[in-house]
Amino acid sequence: ATGLIATSLPMSVTLARNPSRTLFFEYEVAQNRLAFEQQFHYGVFYAFVKLKEQEIRNIVWIAECIQQDQKSRINQYIPIF
Repeated sequence: ATGLIATSLPMSVTLARNPSRTLFFEYEVAQNRLAFEQQFHYGVFYAFVKLKEQEIRNIVWIAECIQQDQKSRINQYIPIF
């Protein structure tokens, strides 16, 4: 168990052990939201893909919380909009 790396752990365990990673995801979502507030540019497509990735992470977070019977932590996902 001591040789596990963060990527082999479930996301809920990884985020609970590394709150700075959560802060990074929150910052990334905020920056990607800003891409939609300017005139047309190609950054919108990149931001859209990154926000979809965050949406998938949120779904995985909720599923893992349910699986691990941690229903009180379900609302700790990172909101997109």
